[in-house]
Amino acid sequence: MTANTILKLLLKRHKDDICVPECKAGPTWTALKTPRFDLWSMKRSYTNPTTWVYEIKVSRQDFLKDNKWQSYLPYCTDFYFTAPHGVIDVNEVPEQAGLLLLSKNGTRLYCKKKAPHREVEIPDSVFKYILMSRSKIVDSAYVNNTKSGNTKQYWQQWLDDKNKNQDLGYNVSRKIRQLYDKNVKLVKINQDRMQSHLEKLDGVKRILKELGFNENNLNWNYEERIRERISK
Repeated sequence: MTANTILKLLLKRHKDDICVPECKAGPTWTALKTPRFDLWSMKRSYTNPTTWVYEIKVSRQDFLKDNKWQSYLPYCTDFYFTAPHGVIDVNEVPEQAGLLLLSKNGTRLYCKKKAPHREVEIPDSVFKYILMSRSKIVDSAYVNNTKSGNTKQYWQQWLDDKNKNQDLGYNVSRKIRQLYDKNVKLVKINQDRMQSHLEKLDGVKRILKELGFNENNLNWNYEERIRERISK
């Protein structure tokens, strides 16, 4: 019985979930050795974000020598060993793990020990790896059009969209320029008004200076003294 046979049954088991075989926990060029999972799976749910990691064992020796499975626990809420019947005894399964066994006829998997569900926050490195290394991003409009042989229609639509975007950019730029010119004009009007007020205040300061008042001798009752001086 091969690991690929078990993997196919796991993928069938998670046919409605997100599945990433041979999934890594981050980039391979880091100084530390990056964990690699035989299968990483995630339930399509925002409210119940269950994630599974499966470690496939096809020989007993492989299971007994495995000393790295503990490093997989931070990357899943449920961890399972998966093996053919007779490779792993249920009493040998660690407390933090579950066990799925392949049936004797090799047609299905059954749960021999349920894995404990742990509340963990999956590191972003896993999602970054899946997004950057395992996803293929294409222009769906281009794919649909080229598949149907309608490449001309795709490029014609692309040119139409480009012209629309150029017109939109021009209109936005023109509107911004209009608002800018309007604001500059308002600022200039306010500056002229302020300058006029300052000139008037300068005239008042000159008159007060002639009456014997200046900025240095204006104490708390200067308004009353000014009125008296003007009356005289």
